[in-house]
Amino acid sequence: MLPSHILKVGLRSDPDIFLYGEIRDKEDAVVAIEASTTGHRVFTTVHASNCIKTITRLLDLEVSKMSLLSELRMIISQRLVGTLCPKCSRKHTLTEDEIRILSDEEIKLLKNSNLMERGSAEEIFKCPDCHGTGLSGRTAVAEYVVFDMELRDALLNQKSFQEVATLLKSHGFKSMWDKGLFMAMNGWIELRELIQTVGKET
Repeated sequence: MLPSHILKVGLRSDPDIFLYGEIRDKEDAVVAIEASTTGHRVFTTVHASNCIKTITRLLDLEVSKMSLLSELRMIISQRLVGTLCPKCSRKHTLTEDEIRILSDEEIKLLKNSNLMERGSAEEIFKCPDCHGTGLSGRTAVAEYVVFDMELRDALLNQKSFQEVATLLKSHGFKSMWDKGLFMAMNGWIELRELIQTVGKET
């Protein structure tokens, strides 16, 4: 059965919320838009590394930008990283690879933060909190974009990643990297894992 046929069947039951597995192509986007224009709250997923790339990927689909942007309400992107055990974490010294990735301002902030005291996981045998792993669970590093009329109008004319990124920052957007760096500065997560899991756009 085609996605459009599934949509018609689903809407006949008059749901308040419509869950659509994943937007992969134009047909998926059309189905999601049609469901949202009928007054339903639609939740779906898009495979992209962050909010900016999600926006550009959606805008790149062969559907009306006006229709797509008029229905978008929020995009959330996240990565899970290990939480440092407060009893087993040890001080972290920036490596040459990390210094090459970080900006001068970021290096200065990190050298004057808790990262120097609690920045790396240390495996301590029989630790009751982390059971010797150095990590006590996982935490989400997330970013999100809430769409308003001003942002929608501005996005209609944006084409490149850099243009979208600049526009979002002017609206107060904070990336996963910025939020993760703050968490690393406070000794909550490892800088090494932040770089591996989230990465820094250059």
